[in-house]
Amino acid sequence: MREVHLITVGKMKDLSLKALEDEFKNRINDFQVIIHECKALQENLEREGEVVLKKINDLKKLGPLNCFLLAEKGKTFSSPQFSKWLYGHFEQSTRIALIFGGASGHGQNV
Repeated sequence: MREVHLITVGKMKDLSLKALEDEFKNRINDFQVIIHECKALQENLEREGEVVLKKINDLKKLGPLNCFLLAEKGKTFSSPQFSKWLYGHFEQSTRIALIFGGASGHGQNV
C-alpha cells in the first residue's frame, strides 16, 4: 500500500483538531497517512533538525522514501494541483514523506 508520512515538529495539543485529523485519515482510502510528531526544541533549529533527520533515516531503513520539505515560501498548489503532484510521485515511489518545520522553519541540516 502507498504511504504518506507527515513529519512534523511539535505535538498536536488541541483535542478537537486531533479528532478532525483522525476523521480525515479515516476518509482517505488510496493511501495510508502516518503522522510522526517530533519534539520541538525551543526554537533550536539545528537540534530539531537532528531529530527530524533521525526520523527520516529510520523511515528510509524500511525501504525507499521520497522526501519533500514544506515551507512557507515554497511552491503553492491548488488542491487539484497538489493531488496531481502527489499521485505523480506515487508513480516513482510508494512511500512519500512531507516534512513540516517548526515555527521558525527548518534547520540548515534538514
